[in-house]
Amino acid sequence: MKHRKGGTMRRTWADLTDYPELFRDTYWGGSPADMACAPVYQIAANRNRFAAKHRLKTRYNNAALYDFKEQIGHHVGDHPEAYKTDRGEIVLIFSPYGKIRTCELSPIMIAVGFKTTVKLYRPDATTLMVKYGTLGQLKMATRCLRAFRNKISDRVGLSSVPTGV
Repeated sequence: MKHRKGGTMRRTWADLTDYPELFRDTYWGGSPADMACAPVYQIAANRNRFAAKHRLKTRYNNAALYDFKEQIGHHVGDHPEAYKTDRGEIVLIFSPYGKIRTCELSPIMIAVGFKTTVKLYRPDATTLMVKYGTLGQLKMATRCLRAFRNKISDRVGLSSVPTGV
């Protein structure tokens, strides 16, 4: 589908996928299609396979996501995307970039269910994903992340720990 901007129609990277309605409102999906190159087409193909594999149905937006992102940390949780599956599960993805494009999962992130998946943002950015069956599970993971950060900050005598630990 094409989108109006300044009275003209434009295609976006989301339009390069089979699921433009899922990806249109994402940071990645909003980029102009005329800037697409081979890596972008590969990411679009990855997103098609990811959406089909996880049976993504709609975008998911809830205040709990922002609390979760805050606990993960801005540099890891930048440009989060959340989806609901056709079974009602919540799928979260983050694709850290910059200095931590190929970050390794910390033990706490593994503990709350994160794993790496296909690249869904850039060829040089690792994509992390987690799937929760319910909103309650997402909130529990957020509480675990907050408790871990608070425990670390108490241990080292800081008022706050940099996010993403």
